[in-house]
Amino acid sequence: MMKKLFSTLQQWVWCICFFLLGSAVHYGQALNQDEVTAVKMWLDEDGETSLYMKVSAACNNYDSKRAFDYIGLPSTITLKLNSDVGETSFVYEHPRYESSMLMFYSEAVWFKTYNWKHAVFIPLFYCSQKHGATMPLSYIILFNQKMHIVHLSFQCKPEVWGSCVPVFKKRNIKNQLAQLPEALQVDFIQYVEKTYTTREDLYPNHMTFKQKKYNDWNLESVVSIVEASYPHELLRRLHTFIEDQKWQLAEAYKKEFEYLYVEADYVHIAGFRTSKRTYEEEIQRLINSGSSTEEKLLEQANHHAEAGDFQRAYQWYKAILEEFKLQ
Repeated sequence: MMKKLFSTLQQWVWCICFFLLGSAVHYGQALNQDEVTAVKMWLDEDGETSLYMKVSAACNNYDSKRAFDYIGLPSTITLKLNSDVGETSFVYEHPRYESSMLMFYSEAVWFKTYNWKHAVFIPLFYCSQKHGATMPLSYIILFNQKMHIVHLSFQCKPEVWGSCVPVFKKRNIKNQLAQLPEALQVDFIQYVEKTYTTREDLYPNHMTFKQKKYNDWNLESVVSIVEASYPHELLRRLHTFIEDQKWQLAEAYKKEFEYLYVEADYVHIAGFRTSKRTYEEEIQRLINSGSSTEEKLLEQANHHAEAGDFQRAYQWYKAILEEFKLQ
């Protein structure tokens, strides 16, 4: 099944390039906003399915460069569902909580199968300096080629790990989801009540989703193409695509890394060790000497990445990409 699933790589390659490059170039330079992108793939009754997700004006906790600079600017999530039955696009904008922007994490998306079809549950969190005792949460639910929106709210105690309880009526949620299978309605309400129990669950970061209560809902049949924007993850993918000579994907991930972490050729990553100098001359001398093969250069770049020296690793990968993609 997995071989068949990944046989569709060429079909979505251009799409993921578009999303990643769009994030790094167009929005990074023209609109100066943060974007988050992710891709999920699976097999169900509709055949080989790919879901492309993109959130503009995002404010992910720890990821965003300017978490509160654009409060009041409506975030937009764009979804494209591509399967054997056709292609469907959805756009959700103008969030109910207008003073907030959207947080989106691909790790938080969960799936269940009903009537041999996957239902996709996409939580949207809100970034705001005005959250008090009441914390908002929205959900996009995709099922049978249709989109459904649910808005929820929770009453929370003030501390970071303060406990939260839902303040919505189950009957109202079921009415909003009346067009969906009853089993789906029940699963959704149970998941919400079980999962969103603290303030951190409603104002999360990547580490939030390492908790067991999230992992219990992961499906092995769903493949995550982009799980996070951690620097070592982006560099690992850059390494793989250079090694496989997939230059367009390699270039896309390099640009994504640069957009998130590079300013004036220096890498700035909070919480990670980075050098305060550049290594362009050192790397170029080694390349020009002809004493190192592409394989050895990649091995050295990977060594720097694993050691947490992201300044060196980034410049090595950048030089290798520029040197070998033209050959």
